Amino acid sequence: MNDQIFYEKWGTRIPEYKSKRILYLYRKSLFEKHTLKYELSHYFKYNVSNSIFITSAETIINHIAIAKKQGKSLDSVYEEFLRNDIIVLDALQFITDKPERYIDFVRRLIEYCSDPANKKALLLTGNQPPEKLPAFHTIFEKCKCNMKVINYDTLFTTQRIEERDHTMNHYYMTGDTHGGFSRIEDFCFKHNTTKDDVLIILGDAGINYLGVRDIELKRKLASLPITLFCIHGNHEQRPESLPYYHLTQWQDGNVYIEDAYPNLLFAKDGEIYNFNGHKTIVIGGAYSVDKDIRIANHWGWWENEQPSEEIKAYTEAQLEKNDWTIDMVFTHTVPLKYEPVECFLPGIDQSRVDKTTEIWLDTIENKLNYKKWYAGHYHTEKKVSSQFEILFENYIEIL
Repeated sequence: MNDQIFYEKWGTRIPEYKSKRILYLYRKSLFEKHTLKYELSHYFKYNVSNSIFITSAETIINHIAIAKKQGKSLDSVYEEFLRNDIIVLDALQFITDKPERYIDFVRRLIEYCSDPANKKALLLTGNQPPEKLPAFHTIFEKCKCNMKVINYDTLFTTQRIEERDHTMNHYYMTGDTHGGFSRIEDFCFKHNTTKDDVLIILGDAGINYLGVRDIELKRKLASLPITLFCIHGNHEQRPESLPYYHLTQWQDGNVYIEDAYPNLLFAKDGEIYNFNGHKTIVIGGAYSVDKDIRIANHWGWWENEQPSEEIKAYTEAQLEKNDWTIDMVFTHTVPLKYEPVECFLPGIDQSRVDKTTEIWLDTIENKLNYKKWYAGHYHTEKKVSSQFEILFENYIEIL
């Protein structure tokens, strides 16, 4: 990567970055127990391509575990990372208490990228300054001449839209949040929202995940000046499987709601809703490519993550009632033909990935007469066509 491209990608938001090859950004999350995963890709305007790799400390652990399971060396994982010109490693604090092999892997990556001769750039993020991460103290000291440390909270300021029309409801949508809602709070502040406004999250909101953590998170989300409408993803429990949710009518369809948190709504798969006069069908769920790692580590994984045959039948019956014509489609994953293969995680054997949901959505898409289709899941922002778009940390307003 030549210097001109380097400065274009790193210097747009941080002019003072200059020639340093490692940038460490830290910020204490608004919700302290939740990671601000991938938020920086929004601020730095990354376009996902072969030259940029955005990952997290947890994902590194997954890569190494998968390589070990497949009998590969750590060098194969390391080389996979170094195929990219810019590497973004989020939530570094989560690797500090892991076995030494994981820590050594990150140290090696930091040392390599700190050498200007290697023409690599590394963006690290954490919830505290680097000196508070003792596992990396030595390597940070060694590389400090090529590393810039910035307090994220002082870096960006949000311009608020003071004048807006409060006589009508506003409907927005965005991609996965995975339990990290600081960017949503920023969005609410900027757009001066109220609870009459609705933000649609296209799956993996990360709310119905783990007991006590969920209660703390929902209490904080209840204070947000917006209503969240969450489609089912693949890293959360289905609301219908939890005893405290019940169905209620909303926007011409049924939603799951918990009485204690009336601004947190969860879609029922196959329901057709009305958003500003647009008839919209919602289809959640997807397969977790990290299923084996999640099960082995006792992380959250649920067998009903993909649409059941009952859900599929209900969805098709709903579309049949509407003569297979709809204004908008909201899904978590995408029809098989629209998979963003450039976003596939390295080290995952795609021949072992269950794509039954994507194949089924392909049959839906082939038959359906629709105007717009929006999906999440892949942690990328991609306009596939004038009708089809994948969202992540960008926002769209339904007009």
